Amino acid sequence: MKLLPDGLRVAFGHSRYNDRERFGPLHGCQIEVVHLRAGAVEVLVDGVSLTAEAPAMLLVASRHHLEYRYRGGETSDVFWCQGTGPVIAAAVVAALQPHVGALPVSEASSALIRLGAELPLRAGDGMPDFVTSLAEALLQELVGRRTLADAPAGGSHIDRICRYLEDNLERDIGMGDLAEAFALSQQHINRLFKAAFGQTALDYLWHLRVRRGAFMLRHTGLQVSQIAYRNGFKTPNHFSRLIRAEYGLPPRRLRLRDWLGGTPPPRT
Repeated sequence: MKLLPDGLRVAFGHSRYNDRERFGPLHGCQIEVVHLRAGAVEVLVDGVSLTAEAPAMLLVASRHHLEYRYRGGETSDVFWCQGTGPVIAAAVVAALQPHVGALPVSEASSALIRLGAELPLRAGDGMPDFVTSLAEALLQELVGRRTLADAPAGGSHIDRICRYLEDNLERDIGMGDLAEAFALSQQHINRLFKAAFGQTALDYLWHLRVRRGAFMLRHTGLQVSQIAYRNGFKTPNHFSRLIRAEYGLPPRRLRLRDWLGGTPPPRT
């Protein structure tokens, strides 16, 4: 499920703040992600105070008022991602508010926000779709982890199933295999995945296969057919169709684009 609205203007950056310095207040609807790499911060979001100490990743969505107050007696070092523009409606903010707050820094979230923050300004201006896709991938990673962390009883089940899928992408896995492996009904497994990711378990599996396939296109010299078979695709044509659907390019053109300057994250 897409989290960011079409037409959103996205910016990444890197800033440092001394003790007791402030950023804001900002008014109106805001969506931001902040990677606090050093220092500490209090964030005032529509009258609610959130606090975090480095290292931390913060997801922030506000309707009326947003202000950062840096503290801790040392310089705070942050990478940030900010969505701006009139397309951020109150409904978009409301959908994200259950996920607002601090999360531990993951390897994926750190890499995504750092990549955006270190893009040359002219590159970001020239590739708005890439920058927006990068922000969408970052937001999806944070919301996905928050959903798993907040899931009451199903969290342990879905976490184990996800690890199982990630470790067996090359295998021919069906819902019957998952039900047998985890002693759960197929319907219950799909309910867990729908609640956590908005898609069925097998849709999630194909999403993982496409993501790893794109990674292998970028980082290996394997033939497209070899990558397809190693990720559980029955034919290279099937792999090509899903790569094109996710990235807008066939595998060989995506690989060329990767080698010339980086892969855009999936649009979904």
